[in-house]
Amino acid sequence: MGNLGTEGESTGSDFIEELEVETSSEGYYVNVQPMWSFNDWGIVPGALLMPQCVAASYRTVPLGFHTHSVQTHFLGNGTVTKRATYRVENLNDGKTFATSKVKVEQDSKTIVLTTVGFAKRASVAGRGVAVVEHAVPVVMRFDTHILRKFILTSPGPSPAAESKLARHWLRADGPVSTENGNMQNVLGLVALSDIFLLDSAPRIYGLGFDLTTEKSPSERLARDLKAMTTINHSIHIVNVDAARVDEWVYVECKLHGRAVGGL
Repeated sequence: MGNLGTEGESTGSDFIEELEVETSSEGYYVNVQPMWSFNDWGIVPGALLMPQCVAASYRTVPLGFHTHSVQTHFLGNGTVTKRATYRVENLNDGKTFATSKVKVEQDSKTIVLTTVGFAKRASVAGRGVAVVEHAVPVVMRFDTHILRKFILTSPGPSPAAESKLARHWLRADGPVSTENGNMQNVLGLVALSDIFLLDSAPRIYGLGFDLTTEKSPSERLARDLKAMTTINHSIHIVNVDAARVDEWVYVECKLHGRAVGGL
């Protein structure tokens, strides 16, 4: 995963650079690097907008806080030709938890609304990490052979429930710094969570979607489907310190079902 310029060409620089934001005025931030788009479509992807929202909100909370959740609503299409403004409003500034709302605007139009939840990096009640142990060993009631087969099943058109998963192995160009509370890996994880989400539905249902080829207006069905599959996006980060995007990350994109005549 490298940095992409406005023309969609890889520049080979650290991908974290494209996620940076800088202060415009109090509570307002703008992207540092030019916006980019997949395959030169002209529409800014969530894989760029979401981590920039988190990066902007990080600047408004005290040191020692880390991101534990990101809730994103895509309200409109951004364009790569203009800078985006990230307007941050702190909804809750507690001693242990904090919540920020980030509006992404272009031409005074809100294109993305994100809520970022933070928690203080401290031991609960000074007792350290709690460990739960069972008095009686817990038996895992599943067949490992069946589970292994389930994980390795290739996605494709099928009525079987396990085939409704699009599986990806992703890794960012490294090494990625673990300083500042491992923030760079967290931003990278937010980006990776969305980078292949858009094409999962066409892949699972065999619609022949291909990120690498240009489509004529009459062949843009898959692109339209992509736009509809990323209206809302939720992320919950369980262990911030363990996040490493310069190592292989396994991502599953799951579809719960489809309606008649559509996904």
